[in-house]
Amino acid sequence: ELEGRSVEGLQIAETPRLRLREWKQEDLGRVAPIYGDPGLTQWIGDGSPRDQAAWAAEIERCRRLYRERGFGLWAVEIRENGALIGHCGLQDLDGGSEIALGYALASEWRGQGYALEAARAVIDYGFATLGIERIVAATQPNNVSSIRVLERLGMTFVNEAEHYGKRLAVYGLSAPAKLG
Repeated sequence: ELEGRSVEGLQIAETPRLRLREWKQEDLGRVAPIYGDPGLTQWIGDGSPRDQAAWAAEIERCRRLYRERGFGLWAVEIRENGALIGHCGLQDLDGGSEIALGYALASEWRGQGYALEAARAVIDYGFATLGIERIVAATQPNNVSSIRVLERLGMTFVNEAEHYGKRLAVYGLSAPAKLG
């Protein structure tokens, strides 16, 4: 029952190094160093850094998705020290009916396996807990690091298509077959 539950910071998954949880209002003061970084924002949305007002609206959108759909983009923290390093989660793919994996980590945290670790946890949650049958991901065709993560997750190239106002490479993964 999603409707009556509290959405303030509910933990979705924990991995050996990370905690994925719902966004909280107090996170708003912690997002500027992450989403103000052009090294990150070049890969998401329209490519421009997001200000606090844009992130306040995004957090509210995610909280609405948690209530209505049981998923959204979740905050990603380092378990050891509570550092907020970005987001990873599920959302509707722009312009379509498919559920898409989305993730972005601050520049200083990339290249350490965190995106792969968070994305695996989200995919497992989507398949096992939510019963989603197929998850896609869309990335810029020149985002080699992201493509590498998607391929390591077992996703395969589907096509290039227009999403979020850009031509993006779409990858997909189907849920494992259920036994018995």
